[in-house]
Amino acid sequence: MQEEMPQPVTFRREVIGPAMRTVGVGDSCCLVGVGSSGKSNIAWHMKRPDVLKYYHGPRAPAIVSVLVDGLKLSNYTAQSLCALILESLLEALPSLDLQVMGASNLEAAMTHFADVSPAERGRQKLGWVLDELVTKGIHLVIFMLDDFDHVIQKMPTTALNLLRALRDRHKGKVAYVVLTRRELAFLRDESECQDFVEIVSPTTFAIGPYSSADAHFMARQLIARWLLASRVPPAARARLVQISGCHPGLLKTIFTLIRNDEAIDGLSPNLMDMLNQNHDIAVECRKIWDSLETEERVGLQMLSHGAPLSVETAALLQAKGLIHRPDRKTHFNFFTPLFSYFVSQNVAFGQTERTQPK
Repeated sequence: MQEEMPQPVTFRREVIGPAMRTVGVGDSCCLVGVGSSGKSNIAWHMKRPDVLKYYHGPRAPAIVSVLVDGLKLSNYTAQSLCALILESLLEALPSLDLQVMGASNLEAAMTHFADVSPAERGRQKLGWVLDELVTKGIHLVIFMLDDFDHVIQKMPTTALNLLRALRDRHKGKVAYVVLTRRELAFLRDESECQDFVEIVSPTTFAIGPYSSADAHFMARQLIARWLLASRVPPAARARLVQISGCHPGLLKTIFTLIRNDEAIDGLSPNLMDMLNQNHDIAVECRKIWDSLETEERVGLQMLSHGAPLSVETAALLQAKGLIHRPDRKTHFNFFTPLFSYFVSQNVAFGQTERTQPK
């Protein structure tokens, strides 16, 4: 079986580039994207050694990129957060140059923390490992905190502010990239975890749809993976990419439907009607809708009914790639007719309430 081509190092550079420049000088940032916008794919991409080399050049071998998956947390305590971060960090270490790390076994060397209380043990172990990495020549540790919406909402204040303490202990050498569906200010009262929020929230980048080049690459990858070349010629692929609005979740869902139903023709004049009525497409659109704030929802409903948008709302929706304007003389359009149909048909005008987490 032919090995699948990895994404090019330039994949998602419109958002990864600014994020890498931010962490490259030791600062932290947030990446915010609507449902199924490919946040985890971005985090995995930022782990790759060739991607680190592309953005950081000769410094790359001395940079550790650590993916911390918030979905792995079963409870929200400082102890569990430290354990998850430490586990993720230790998993990333084998990729480092052994000459940089030396021959010491970090896990074995940490046994001298056995007499410390469990809650304190995790914090001390994590701090000690970071001390060791810096001592042995690591220039930067990037913690990519993926799927962290619930972590931000539920984690005790002391646990989140602990992350600030770790960063302050090695200022310029520890940086965070927090990936969430919603901006931190909407997830939690900033005053409850101000120490952490003030180092990550001021630099926030929106994750929009794929660029056209990346969308076509992903489409070609799906076609090759699922042996769809005979059913999806280049003209059909271009149409499907356009219909998806280059949104990662919608693009994959459309190709999944074609994979599972041979009757679906990417060049059929009835394709749009079929997709608009499809349950899986509606589910993807609902993920986008559920990721939005009230102001953004109202704006999309207004646009669906032909009403003008305020400058502020238009800027928010443009940043997330949900609306665009072909030229400055025309009104805004939805990024895909699929989402336009969903908003107009499945969401009652004025229905904007969001269920706030407890």
